[in-house]
Amino acid sequence: MKITFWALSGLINGITSTALGLLVYYKNRKNPTNVTYSLFCFSASIWSYSYFFWQISTDAKSALFWCQALMAGAIFIPALYFHHICALLNISSQKKKILIFAYIFSIISFLFNFTPFFVKSVSQKLWFKYWPDAGIAYSPFLIIWSLLSYYYIYIIIKFLNNSIGEKKNQLRYILVGTVLGWLGGITNFPLWFNIPFPPIGNILFSVYIAIVAYAI
Repeated sequence: MKITFWALSGLINGITSTALGLLVYYKNRKNPTNVTYSLFCFSASIWSYSYFFWQISTDAKSALFWCQALMAGAIFIPALYFHHICALLNISSQKKKILIFAYIFSIISFLFNFTPFFVKSVSQKLWFKYWPDAGIAYSPFLIIWSLLSYYYIYIIIKFLNNSIGEKKNQLRYILVGTVLGWLGGITNFPLWFNIPFPPIGNILFSVYIAIVAYAI
């Protein structure tokens, strides 16, 4: 078993997500903003720890299992983070229909996740011996998943432009953290489609989690 930078990035992201999720939750367990952030961190932790175990896998069967496990966490990240942003901006009731769609979409994606329609197999890509191959349902999932992510970035920018004082400063931090996190996170996807680009930005997810926690 060899611990690589890529494995460590998953472990660091997992520890950061766990620690900050618990910290924010216990700061105010009754505040929807804190609760939704903590649930987002829980989902991110599943993705991150599974990422670590996937990267240290020594056979294709275990690597495929951990790829499915990491996606089980990743699937819910946009919905939970969108819910967190809605709670932070007090717009949950206004965005109720989109929230319901996001969660239904996540649940359906979760059901597909443990089938070849989502993660078809694992194979050698660049220096990664067991990188996942996308199934036929993965591309539609990724498109909707990405649109939901871009949508809440749009909402943050919209509210930032209409905010003043402390709220504006808070939203600046959240916007910077969110953009860094997603720019880093999307570097994981090219190899799914045999595009030779490594996940160099994966470690930025910890920066994202930390900046948003500080803003809260």
